[in-house]
Amino acid sequence: CMHPWWALASKATKTFWAFFRSLWYLALLVAVALVPFGKNVAGTADRYSTEILMHDLAWSIFALKLGGWLYAFTTTAFFCLALFSVSAAVALLAIALVCTLVVACCMALMALTGEGGGAAACDIGEL
Repeated sequence: CMHPWWALASKATKTFWAFFRSLWYLALLVAVALVPFGKNVAGTADRYSTEILMHDLAWSIFALKLGGWLYAFTTTAFFCLALFSVSAAVALLAIALVCTLVVACCMALMALTGEGGGAAACDIGEL
C-alpha cells in the first residue's frame, strides 16, 4: 500500500542518519590514527612552539577538517535530495489536479452543447 518512491525515501533517510551518526566516529578514528604522521620541518626540532605542534598534528587536523566538510556535504546533499523528492511529489499532484480539471471541463462542455444536457435522447414520448 506504500508507494515505491516513499519506501525508497524512507530507506534513504534511515541510511543517511546511520551514516551521519557514524561519520564523526570515523573522522575521529582517522585523526587519531594520523597523529604519528606529522609534517617534518627541517632545522626546527630543537625548539618547542605551537607552530611545531601544529606541524606535528597537521594530518590529524586535516582529517578533522575533512570530517567537518563531509558533514556539511552530506547534510546539503540530503536536503537537496529531500527537497527534490518533495517537489516531484507536489509536481505530480499538480499535474493530476490539472488533468482532472481538464477532463471535468470537457465533460461540462459536452453536457452544455447537447440538447438539454442529453435529456432529449431519453424522451419516452418519441419512442
